Amino acid sequence: MNGSLWAMVACAMCAPLAHVDLSGRAAGVTVGPAVHVHPAVVRVIAPQRSGMAFGSGTLVAVNDTHGLVVTNWHVIDGATGPVTVLFPDGFSSSALVLKGDRNWDLAALLIRRPNAAPVNLASRAPQPGELLAIAGFGGGSYRAVAGLCTQYVAPGLNWPMEMVELAATARQGDSGGPIFNARGELAGVLFGTDGASTTGTYCGRVRWFLAPIMEAMRPKPPESAQVACRPRANEPSPSVQVAETGVSGSAWRPVPTPQRPLAALPAPPRAPTSGS
Repeated sequence: MNGSLWAMVACAMCAPLAHVDLSGRAAGVTVGPAVHVHPAVVRVIAPQRSGMAFGSGTLVAVNDTHGLVVTNWHVIDGATGPVTVLFPDGFSSSALVLKGDRNWDLAALLIRRPNAAPVNLASRAPQPGELLAIAGFGGGSYRAVAGLCTQYVAPGLNWPMEMVELAATARQGDSGGPIFNARGELAGVLFGTDGASTTGTYCGRVRWFLAPIMEAMRPKPPESAQVACRPRANEPSPSVQVAETGVSGSAWRPVPTPQRPLAALPAPPRAPTSGS
């Protein structure tokens, strides 16, 4: 893993993050009594020069002291003050932006450890025809709506088709919210809608984006366990090959297209042709 990113995450974990006492009413979050709210779906609030920017996000990892939230880059881009993350149970925390990717509209936020359990990242790409669901706090109120996966699209010419589309409409303020599969896993991060369908970055790209940070957040084994795993005298050390991930030394530079696909995650299916 890149040394500078290790140092950034390590310093962030050691530094205290301000805890913001912010009730749901104060933050403009409303939840109807009959609505089942996913505890790991959050509202992201970023102060801007012209006011406040509101988006959504998902808790994807925790350790003993901190949590990791993924949202959209455009939600926190240009923030003029501390970004706040608010959970449905009223827990809130200021956030440290650890990493951003403007090209795929992703941002990783480090917060104080919340009460909620994180959402698992999906281990396979959603397929066309598969039932998915989006969720978020658009307009200040929580909503989840389901729709079928329709196709994959690319963000531009000569870019890989790693944006998943589903037949469900998102609202302003849902940006950065989750795309769930039927197992409740994070199948993508939504960022836009055309009024009839919603598009988001699929789970493979999200996993690749978050991998270095999630690795850094994992608890390290105690020294005694490390000593026990060391080879004995005259015992050859196992050969370990480390693949270069291509992560930029700057946590703020847009992440380029990976040089190789994730071994454990298949690439998304090809977009259907007009004749299919």
